[in-house]
Amino acid sequence: MKFIQRLKVGWISFAAVTILAGSLLASERMADPTDAAAEASTQATKAADPWGPCRFLLGDWVAIGGSGQPGEALSGSTSFAFDLENQVLVRRNRADYAPKPGESRGISHQDLLILYLPSGETQLKAFYVDNEGHAINYKVTFPKDGAAVFESDAAPKGPRYRLEYQLNADRTLTITFAIAMAGGEYQVYTRGGARRT
Repeated sequence: MKFIQRLKVGWISFAAVTILAGSLLASERMADPTDAAAEASTQATKAADPWGPCRFLLGDWVAIGGSGQPGEALSGSTSFAFDLENQVLVRRNRADYAPKPGESRGISHQDLLILYLPSGETQLKAFYVDNEGHAINYKVTFPKDGAAVFESDAAPKGPRYRLEYQLNADRTLTITFAIAMAGGEYQVYTRGGARRT
């Protein structure tokens, strides 16, 4: 009998705490018109899945809209896939260019971009290397759903780079690469599109 009485008291205490907590949460929501609960839920989701904002990039993509003019891309493809037990997201990219005037053949540009979350941090970073000897470190941000911005670290005497992905309403990607010379503003270097295969 004493056990049942203790159980009843325990449940009554639990119910009182739950009701009190619910009242406090309700009053916080009423006091904050921005709906703090929704914001907390969004932040918790991001913390639980740091890859969530960039999942729109997953899969295989093929370039669209290439002109094939000398020095411009004839064809290209990109893939985004998780690797190392979902610890990194790897982009593999290839673009084949038509020969420039005076050249007998074009070039094939290949690069690798590895996104990762450093231990103890909340912002994704990325490391880029290509077959032309370039290496770039990026910080990755997501200004809105379906958009990703890769921006290189500021270099006092060197250029800065920005790579942007935007998912369009027709489910194609717009990809923009811009360069800012030391002390200058970003200028678009190249822009293209891709569709999922």
